[in-house]
Amino acid sequence: MDADERGEVARLAGAVESLAQAVEGMGAVLEQQGWMLRQLLDAALTAPKVEVPLHELLVALIGRLDAQAGVLGRVEKGLGQIGAAVEKAGRGME
Repeated sequence: MDADERGEVARLAGAVESLAQAVEGMGAVLEQQGWMLRQLLDAALTAPKVEVPLHELLVALIGRLDAQAGVLGRVEKGLGQIGAAVEKAGRGME
């Protein structure tokens, strides 16, 4: 394996690591969304003894969904780049 191929492999490894971190971030966002959805469900199923901050919960949920959409966009872009890079690296090794 020459220096160019090693560089390409290192770049691919970095891209995979970035994607792994993005997926971990998505897991954290999903966990937070699950908590918020449980809070919304609890609020909807019980008679409130105090005012339920439903509006604030919905605003927070929308913010989390927007953040997750951004993460998914970055993951999609990264996956597209990895595919092309793997193809290119494969052609270079023939």
